[in-house]
Amino acid sequence: MYGIGEKFKISVDAIKYVNNLTDYSVLKPGQKITIPPVSGLIHKVQDGDTLQSIAVKYDVPSQAIADFNYILDVSTLAVGTELVVPGAKIPQPVYIPTAVPSIITPPAYVDVGDGWCMWPTTARIITQYFSWYHNGIDIAVAGSNMPPMYACGGGVVVRAGWDPWGLGLHVRISHAGGYETVYGHMSKIYVSYGDEVEQGETIGLMGSTGNSTGPHVHFMVQYSGVAQNPLNYIQ
Repeated sequence: MYGIGEKFKISVDAIKYVNNLTDYSVLKPGQKITIPPVSGLIHKVQDGDTLQSIAVKYDVPSQAIADFNYILDVSTLAVGTELVVPGAKIPQPVYIPTAVPSIITPPAYVDVGDGWCMWPTTARIITQYFSWYHNGIDIAVAGSNMPPMYACGGGVVVRAGWDPWGLGLHVRISHAGGYETVYGHMSKIYVSYGDEVEQGETIGLMGSTGNSTGPHVHFMVQYSGVAQNPLNYIQ
C-alpha cells in the first residue's frame, strides 16, 4: 500500500480507510482497490447529515467540501450521495480500557545484540508466525503483568498513538536503510512522534488494545513498505 500511495501521491491512511483495509491486510495480485482523488476520504451521506456536520466530523472547512464536490445548494444533501472530503482527518475511536492491567516497572534499557534488530520484549511466546496472510509475528505474555517493549533498533519514531484499523496503541520506528518496525496492541506508550530512540530503549508496555484477543505485541518489520519476516532480522 505504501508503494501505491507513493505512486498516486495519496496517503496510505486514506487508501486503507476507503477500502476498509488494515495494517494486517495483504493485497493479492489482481485485487481491485479504490484510489481516492485526493488525500482524504469518501463520505456517504446519511440521514441527518449536513455539510457543516460532515466538516466538523472530519475537521475540514465546509467550503472545501462544497467546492470539491461542486455543491451549489449547501442546505440539502441527498442521502446516499458519496462526497469526497479532501484533507479529511480520519476519525479516531475513543479507547476505553476494560481493565487496568498489573504493570511491571521496566528497565530503561536492556542488553543489545550484534544485529541491527533485537528481540523487542522480554516475553518469548510466539503465538502466530509470519506468513502470506499475517504480516508480522505475535509475541504473547503468560500472566497479567505487561512486559516492556523495546526499540528493535535505533531510529526515529514516525508514529506513536492510536491506530483505528486494528493495531490499537502502536509505535512505528523508521530505521536506516529503508527499514521500519511496528509494535502493536500496546497498553502504554513512552515515546512521541519525532523522538530519536536507541536500540534497546523502552518505548512502552505490551497490552491488548485494538483488535486483540489477549496481551501480546504484533511486531512487524517492513522494508520499503513491504512486510518482511521479523525472524530473518532479529539477532
